[in-house]
Amino acid sequence: MRTEHIHIDGGMGEGGGQVLRSALALSAGLGKPFSIVGIRRSRRKPGLRKQHLCAVNAVAALCRAKCSGVRIDSDCLSFEPGPVQPGEYLFDIRGAGSCTLVLQAVLPPLLVASGPSRVTVRGATHTANAPTYEFFAETLLPILARLGPRLKVRLDRHGFGAGGGSMTVEILPAPEPQRLEWEIDHPATSVPWRFRILAANLPDGLAEYEAERIVASLWGGFFPGDTEGLRQHAREYLHGGWPRIEHVADADGPGNVIVWHGVQATGTRVLSAHGGTSRTSARKAAEEICARLAYYREYWGNADRYLADQLIVPLSLARGGFFFCQTPTLHTRTCCAVTRLFTGKSVGAEQLHDMPHWKIEVPGAA
Repeated sequence: MRTEHIHIDGGMGEGGGQVLRSALALSAGLGKPFSIVGIRRSRRKPGLRKQHLCAVNAVAALCRAKCSGVRIDSDCLSFEPGPVQPGEYLFDIRGAGSCTLVLQAVLPPLLVASGPSRVTVRGATHTANAPTYEFFAETLLPILARLGPRLKVRLDRHGFGAGGGSMTVEILPAPEPQRLEWEIDHPATSVPWRFRILAANLPDGLAEYEAERIVASLWGGFFPGDTEGLRQHAREYLHGGWPRIEHVADADGPGNVIVWHGVQATGTRVLSAHGGTSRTSARKAAEEICARLAYYREYWGNADRYLADQLIVPLSLARGGFFFCQTPTLHTRTCCAVTRLFTGKSVGAEQLHDMPHWKIEVPGAA
């Protein structure tokens, strides 16, 4: 029986790469062909960029797909998958595109494949507007492991704005995928946490200045005008102490990323902000990470705004499940809409008690 061909408007929802990545993963995982027009219509440079082209070619390699329109700047694409073939793969973005965003398309179908796989992606491991390696390794993979697979990841080499990084993921699918029932965590305000600053090829003193701005943004009001007192207090008493600076020696080009780690009962949460090579950009990054932390600490659920959209597709290919999140972002709603096109099932989203807390219920493939 011929499988129905799914037609997608690339401008739907957030109108960017999320539409394409979700469609690729669902197409391969469910064996359903699709075509998409208006790829990344809402972006300043629409069409396929290197990162998106790598994702298409990667998923196509997994399932020996028949494709058309696979080229830089293409705004339309046709994709007809075959069965997913587990194995060992190497995908090179050949630029500064995000490794973790490529893995958003590649990982879900391999979670439900018939055998183990090892996937290496070369590109940027820490870049703006994309999950960092730490988020992928410490937040996303432990949650996906609840579906039953055994997952390992390693950082082979840091890659910042200039690319040149690499990360490798090992996937051993579960014989019987599990359903995720992720109840609400304990309040985030009580968790131990720490800051790290990844610094590569930065001007002297910039990372130290960034650390000072983080501490001043969070606790400066308790020590008005007493910088040394603030430093001493931060080092001795505050959660995580003074932000730890890690100088990355082997990276291509400059890199400046602030990473916050918070450990909860059900896993580690990671937030990040990307600075630049000037004091102005460093100060903005410090303020941004502190603002994100303040917003996060007010939330008593489990999946924050950066995690929720990355759970929809893997759950829909397994046995489904539910989790609680902050007010669903446009990225999350986009994943829900694309999932419905492929599965014919709606993802439930219920707001709790007129508050910015939602329960997301994802129907599974089984």
